[in-house]
Amino acid sequence: MSEYETVLAESVGEIEVKKSKFIARLAPVSCAAEAREYLDLVRNNNKRAKHNVHAFRLMNGGVGFSDDGEPQGTAGKPVMDALSGSGLVNVEIIVTRYFGGILLGTGGLVRAYGDAAKAALDAARPVTMQSVKEFSVSLDYSRYGRVSALVPEFGGCVEDTVYKENIELAFYIPDVRVEAFLSALSELTLGAVAPVRTGEGYRVK
Repeated sequence: MSEYETVLAESVGEIEVKKSKFIARLAPVSCAAEAREYLDLVRNNNKRAKHNVHAFRLMNGGVGFSDDGEPQGTAGKPVMDALSGSGLVNVEIIVTRYFGGILLGTGGLVRAYGDAAKAALDAARPVTMQSVKEFSVSLDYSRYGRVSALVPEFGGCVEDTVYKENIELAFYIPDVRVEAFLSALSELTLGAVAPVRTGEGYRVK
């Protein structure tokens, strides 16, 4: 996957339906274990709540959701439907319900949990993550300015600069621009500079 949409920080949305409060939290998670840890944290911080319904989606296709004691299909599924509709991955929504004493019925629960999830999604600030390749290179000082300026021209970013006898740069380039960048770098330095690939990952586009 060269790109995906996610969030980097928690967002919160809250609605009230017939005296029941539904507090929805959307947060980034990278795996099922992190989703469980976040669910445990929310539960520990809301011990008086009657239900903590959750749903998560991962970029590797992993999903999970639970009604947490609500009638089957009335809670976890509408939260998951809202999350799936957003297109976000590597995220989890937890909807905490404080019961207000009035039963909502099946349809009422579906709407309430779905609307609460959407409220958290509306409060979120999605970002696009892009797949990148990470590099390091050792340069003499005469080439530093030209090479460091070339990196952002190809959508990359210099992440670290160490000044020694030579200058050591650590930087990344988006996957889709790597070949063009290496060609331009070779042309610029007449083949004298050859970066070493050190890893790969995702960065905000």
